[in-house]
Amino acid sequence: MYNITGDSATISWPTVSGVSGFEYAVLPATASAPASGTPESSGATIKIGGLSIGTAYNAWLRSDCGGGVYTPWASLSFSTTCGTPGTINISNVHADAATVNWTSVSPTAQYEYVIDTVATSPAGAGTSVNTNSVTVTGLLQGKTYYAFVRTKCSSAFSNWSAGQSFISAWPTQISTVTTNKIQAYPNPVINTLSITGLTSGAMISIYNTVGVLMSHYNVSTSPAQIDMSSFPSGIYILLCQDKNNSIAIRLLKK
Repeated sequence: MYNITGDSATISWPTVSGVSGFEYAVLPATASAPASGTPESSGATIKIGGLSIGTAYNAWLRSDCGGGVYTPWASLSFSTTCGTPGTINISNVHADAATVNWTSVSPTAQYEYVIDTVATSPAGAGTSVNTNSVTVTGLLQGKTYYAFVRTKCSSAFSNWSAGQSFISAWPTQISTVTTNKIQAYPNPVINTLSITGLTSGAMISIYNTVGVLMSHYNVSTSPAQIDMSSFPSGIYILLCQDKNNSIAIRLLKK
């Protein structure tokens, strides 16, 4: 057996002298030996399709000696793969919800997903779905989350996909411009925005007016400087967080 995928496998055997041909069959592992199989005149390489993902099978083979006489069946066990879902994408990120979708597994499969605040793969089960796109709700604003997905096969699961991180948005109804410790200037801004009062290791996030994260920065020096020359003109929400302070600033980009 080789080239085993989620829905196919290839079987082969050599030519044997003195026999009229062969019969082969591929059946679920729970099935008994077949009464008959598909005839083949000589040694062959056969690709078997239409199999189910993550399922155990037996490949059966016997020689046709002619005159209705056959050798006993020989069998070989194998299992089709349970493929891990492909790239996870996050979209429509809001303060309390986000859309998670991923590249589906072929053939069509069920999935389990987990949204967590830690980056390590889940230890338990997730939420079962029959689609490769879900909208998750109940998120906390301005928090980092990780999305994990795995394929649910008939009797097994794939590995969890690598966690895809995203940050939930902050509400947009914010009018605060400065505090005594954290200041952002100039506001309005055309090119470079300077932010003072933040400690090393602080985080800066910029959201648009519908709460979608536009950019994210880690602060290593003060004042922090952000190039906003490529941002379209409009209103943005600037979220600044360090170990001492957290502030949202309404920012006008010209």
